[in-house]
Amino acid sequence: MSQLKELKELAKKAKAEIDLYQHLYEGINIEEIETIEEFKEKIPANSKDRMLEYYEEGSFELESENIEDPLLGRPTSGTTNEMACYYRTKGEIDSHVERFWRSASHFFETGENKDRVMVATTFSLAPILTRQFLENGLMVTSGSPFDIDRTVETIRKMRINTLVCSPPVALKISEKLSEKGYEGLEKYYFVSSGLSELTKSKFQELYPEAEIMLQYGLAETGILMEQCEHQKNTNKYHKHDQSPFHYEFLDEQGHEIEKGEVGEIIVTKFSEKTPLIRYQVGDLFEKQGKCDCGKTTYKFIGRKEDKFKLKGVTIFNDKIEEALEPVDEHIKQYQVIIDEEEAELPKPKIYIRAELVEDKEEIRTLIAETFSEEFQVADDYSWKKGVEMDLFAPVEVEHKEFEKRKFRKVKDERY
Repeated sequence: MSQLKELKELAKKAKAEIDLYQHLYEGINIEEIETIEEFKEKIPANSKDRMLEYYEEGSFELESENIEDPLLGRPTSGTTNEMACYYRTKGEIDSHVERFWRSASHFFETGENKDRVMVATTFSLAPILTRQFLENGLMVTSGSPFDIDRTVETIRKMRINTLVCSPPVALKISEKLSEKGYEGLEKYYFVSSGLSELTKSKFQELYPEAEIMLQYGLAETGILMEQCEHQKNTNKYHKHDQSPFHYEFLDEQGHEIEKGEVGEIIVTKFSEKTPLIRYQVGDLFEKQGKCDCGKTTYKFIGRKEDKFKLKGVTIFNDKIEEALEPVDEHIKQYQVIIDEEEAELPKPKIYIRAELVEDKEEIRTLIAETFSEEFQVADDYSWKKGVEMDLFAPVEVEHKEFEKRKFRKVKDERY
């Protein structure tokens, strides 16, 4: 069956059986669609925000109450949105586990030298992750991201060598393990979209020999892209060859991106029971060339909300990471706030809220000055130069301890 025919059949079935899609596709004659491009034009994109508007209680049912298969509720707070709950059938979880091992088996040891894995992530994801490892012969135990001390003691007693969780939690665990002199941490498997150079450098300081691999996926889809053995320790992924997904990477005009261009990923999940059709994820990728494995590489750039404009120039989060890299030894975590200074002619202002290794005025001053010099708004145009020209306000740095494990790294509060 052709991809277009599959998409049309999925959309027709969803429209006939699921109230959300009846609402979204009202007045659309799906049968008359003749090309993939026409499908994109006529079938509106869906999103978490749109589903929150429709399912006011935040439970994305998709008629799941009529499904006889066992279901797993998967809540997510998201980085930028409200809490929501998705449902996955047993068949979808089985598919997730299969995709995981196809894409990650090169990273793990089985048999006599099998890895000893700690899964320290939120409850609803933990059983799926645990099953993936158990079914493939690894030793697995669980830890809590909310009880770091006990998790660290479990790692030491069970001689865990592989840590599976989000980067912020892994960093806190690694710092405690390093303080206690633990040398057995050999691998990080991050359930995360991407890893900043700043954060990566901190793991390399604590455990320089440890390998890093990332899993890109969503609560609503499970693992969505894979990372081959050539792309370990990077933010680069490939589409799954054998998967229940149709991928789009679209620029702001809605066109498929070419090599070197950045676009938003939009995914369709081929599931007759809980389908997601043209789902806007909110993540940006750059299409790159062929990997040594032969597949096209897509580099994760960041959340769509993380890009912002200054004086008409579009800036991505990686520019901020690069500007903070020279002072990363002083920073555990950070959040950059883009705002405006109140004046007759308002000027863009940047606040850096950083969890500092040591809170001293001279360190805050150093970070502000370094960032101002290193942050390139455009070619040969730094933030410092903008301040000297009275176009930008000086950078301010404040010490802040982050209580949440997950937060937006860049917030634009101007509008």
